[in-house]
Amino acid sequence: MTYFIGFEILLLSSLTVAKLIAFPRLPTSSKITLLERWSTNFSLEIINRVIAITVSMLLIQNLNFKNAASENWFYFLFYIVVLDFTFYWRHRIYHRWFWFFHRTHHSDSGYDFSLSLRIHPIETLIQIILFVSISLLMNINQWHIFLAVHIFSVQALLSHLDYAIPKTSFTRILRNIFVFPDSHKFHHNPENPDNHFGFLFSFWDTFFGTNQIKKID
Repeated sequence: MTYFIGFEILLLSSLTVAKLIAFPRLPTSSKITLLERWSTNFSLEIINRVIAITVSMLLIQNLNFKNAASENWFYFLFYIVVLDFTFYWRHRIYHRWFWFFHRTHHSDSGYDFSLSLRIHPIETLIQIILFVSISLLMNINQWHIFLAVHIFSVQALLSHLDYAIPKTSFTRILRNIFVFPDSHKFHHNPENPDNHFGFLFSFWDTFFGTNQIKKID
C-alpha cells in the first residue's frame, strides 16, 4: 500500500516538475493564467484531502470493516468494476442535476493534470459516501478500499493529461476498455457536454450510448 501511495505522489510531483520546467518559455499571460489556475486547483486539493482523510477514517473506524472477509483478488476486480459503474452514473447525474457543484471542475480556463484536483468539496463528500457504502455492502476490507481509492486517484491524474496518446492498433484496443486523456478532454469541450462520462473504463459509454470516440479517432 505504501508503494502505491508513493507512486501517486511521485506521479503528481513529476507532472508538476515537468510543467515547471517549461514555465520559463511560456508567454507572460500564460504564466499568470497557469499560476492562477494552480493556486485554485491545488488549494482545492488540500481542502479535499483533509475532508477525505478525516471523514473516511471516521467512517471506517466506526463501521464493520475490520472483519471484512473479501481477500480474493478476482472479487476485488469485480469491486472496481462496480465502483466505476457507479461513478459513471454519478457523473451523468452531476451533469444533469448537480451542475452547480460539478461546474467547479469544468470552470478551469486551461487543461492539464491539475484539473483532476479541481473538485468541489461537496463532490468529495459524495464520493466518500459512495466508496464507503459500496465497500460496506460488498464486505470489502479496508486495505482494498485504500488501494481502490489510489487506483482511481491515479486514473484521475492520467485522464486529465494534456498529452496526445499515439494512435496505434494497440491503443485503439485499450481505448475500448479504458478512458484515455483525449476522450476525457473531448468531454471537457463545452460543445460536447453529454458524452464520455466514464472514469476508469470506457465501455460504459459504449454500452449506454455516450461514446463519441469516432469524432476524435
